[in-house]
Amino acid sequence: MKQYQYRITLEYLEDKQGNPKDEKIQFTAANHDDIFKIIELSKQREGFTSDMAEQFTVGLKLMGEVMMVHRDLPLFREIKPHFLEIMKLVKGKGKAE
Repeated sequence: MKQYQYRITLEYLEDKQGNPKDEKIQFTAANHDDIFKIIELSKQREGFTSDMAEQFTVGLKLMGEVMMVHRDLPLFREIKPHFLEIMKLVKGKGKAE
């Protein structure tokens, strides 16, 4: 199955006391969705800022893909029902309480 390919870079800029840090990780990640398209849709959600939409979408899509690939791990089996409920809410197919 063909997937979208991404390079993720996380730079550690400063600690919580404001001390500069110079650490970075970078990795590649495949995903079945066009994450950039989903980010644009997230930016249209009520109450979402651009940064919030980017952070939320990237985190959710990376987590979801890892869970799909490794669905048989005990942790992911336990999380799956809750994650599916979150995805229903995100996609507008569930109800918020």
